[in-house]
Amino acid sequence: MSQSPRKIKTGFWVILSIVGFFSFVFIADWWKTNSTIGLIILLIILAGVAFALYRFPGFRNFFFRTAKETAIKVAFEKEAPKREPVPVDIRKIVTNRSASRCENPDCEASARPHLHHIDNDFKHNSPKNIIALCPNCHSNAHQNKMTNSQLRNWVQRSYESYKSLKQVGERLR
Repeated sequence: MSQSPRKIKTGFWVILSIVGFFSFVFIADWWKTNSTIGLIILLIILAGVAFALYRFPGFRNFFFRTAKETAIKVAFEKEAPKREPVPVDIRKIVTNRSASRCENPDCEASARPHLHHIDNDFKHNSPKNIIALCPNCHSNAHQNKMTNSQLRNWVQRSYESYKSLKQVGERLR
């Protein structure tokens, strides 16, 4: 009775490759002084991975599928989500509150302001969550050079001054 040769599982080669890689990483200092032996070990590991890629289609498919998915994630940007514009009534409230100017009290820009969602959730269209900012301040807000609490304070100040101006206007009528 002859024994059939055993098949080595694909998982064995994966584990062997991972162990080889981490061995290389952990012993890197030793290999600095013994570079010839280190290169020989590295070539043996690479040969083992190449053999596993050649011999085992399951490992090969897993390896190349993972490499392709990673390359796509690294190389291509995700498409920006389609978003609804801020409703007209909310836009008017914010524009009136800001007097069509940047709500940053330290900014003197007269450029047409952009509307910025303070919590960065474009579905949350409350007037208290939207601030009018000039293009420069809007860019700074997206680069986190301004905190959300700072932006909320500016909205609160603008709202209070807008409210007081509105009351003065009503008294004059």
